[in-house]
Amino acid sequence: MKKFEFRLQTVLEQRERHENLARKALAEALAELVKMQEIVRKLVLERKNLEQEFEEKLKQEPAKLPAYLDYFASLGKRIADQQDAILKFQNIVEQKRQALAEARKEKKVIENLKDKQYSEWKKELEKQETAFLDELATSRYRNLMNNEG
Repeated sequence: MKKFEFRLQTVLEQRERHENLARKALAEALAELVKMQEIVRKLVLERKNLEQEFEEKLKQEPAKLPAYLDYFASLGKRIADQQDAILKFQNIVEQKRQALAEARKEKKVIENLKDKQYSEWKKELEKQETAFLDELATSRYRNLMNNEG
């Protein structure tokens, strides 16, 4: 019997490529999300440091109060804008996560079909081998009986 050949191998390979692309897209989106979160973290740290600096310098130079307040407001807006961008981008990450799950599911369907067909092929091979061995044993028995009689 010829070796096992899965007729949908090209489909399986295409689905594997699709899954790999979806995995790569998710990894890139997650890396971008981490960068965005790092920006927020740095802005919050900058605001905290500025608050400490503000308390010290305000005692020395009260005239700079409006400039500090403007900068605080600007920094607060940048933090809020970045957090909004993160929330929106998290939706994109979730879409990419779902796309990967769907790609995995589509690939798994073909893999299961391949496994099923392979099992059927293997059963048929074993059946043919058993039939061959039975025929061989029968043939030997006949030859043995013919030679004795």
